[in-house]
Amino acid sequence: MKSAGTHDPTVVCSHLNHYFGDRESRRQALFDVNLVCHPGEVVVFTGPSGSGKTTLLSLIGGTRPVQEGTLHVCGQELQLCTYRQLAEFRRRVGYIFRAPYLVESLTAGQNLSLVAELSGLSAKEAEQRSHQWLERLGLEHRSGYKLGSLSVGQRNRVAIARAFINNPRLIIADEPTAALDQESGRSVV
Repeated sequence: MKSAGTHDPTVVCSHLNHYFGDRESRRQALFDVNLVCHPGEVVVFTGPSGSGKTTLLSLIGGTRPVQEGTLHVCGQELQLCTYRQLAEFRRRVGYIFRAPYLVESLTAGQNLSLVAELSGLSAKEAEQRSHQWLERLGLEHRSGYKLGSLSVGQRNRVAIARAFINNPRLIIADEPTAALDQESGRSVV
């Protein structure tokens, strides 16, 4: 997999079009999207519900196939990737979904350590990194708590920590602060 240089754009979308449905029910969700994002930039997509924000994020994150146009992310031309290459690409991206998608039977700390260990860290390193991220988001005192004992906002902060725990080159965040209070939302951003 090709690696992008430090000054290369992180994301380049050229003439992206995306459709849902077949034949008579086919509807276009993205219309000729052209976008360039550089390292260190924070890019926010705004628009009404159904305007294609989540569709565009899922294309950039490699979780939906490119139908028309070209998409380069972190030096990888996604529309040319094999299934295996896309899986490898997705391991280097941090995702924050609308719902936290955490493992209910694990504690907050275990949810983070699991992701870090799956990326190749030792159990000790994973636990240290988990603690660092929980502390950073004000949840160090909740590390040993099962998810059922956490508020919705606390669960979302654990999910946000999960996205960052492996130091990804790119974070894809779909309404990351929707369930957080104003102060927590600001501190996360």
